[in-house]
Parts: sequence; structure tokens; C-alpha cells
Amino acid sequence: MSLYDQIQEAVDFIRSKTSFQPHSGIILGTGLGNLTDELDIQAEIPL
Repeated sequence: MSLYDQIQEAVDFIRSKTSFQPHSGIILGTGLGNLTDELDIQAEIPL
């Protein structure tokens, strides 16, 4: 599977989980969870 195909698969998955078109996304790791306190969260997709 090419990188393009992987990206399209990720896009399709995200679109299936939201009812809107996101402008951006953030993937947070350990230690960065508090960053979300400063953001207006429209959707959250747990891993």
C-alpha cells in the first residue's frame, strides 16, 4: 500500500467519525494531554 493510499484510508476513517470537515487535527502523546484545556474540542477519536 502506498503512502497516498494510507493517507486516504486515514482521511476516510476520520470522515466516518465526524459530521463536519475538520480544518486541523492534533495527535497528542504522553505529557501533552493538558494542551486540550486551551482548545475548543469539536470531536475526539480515541486510539
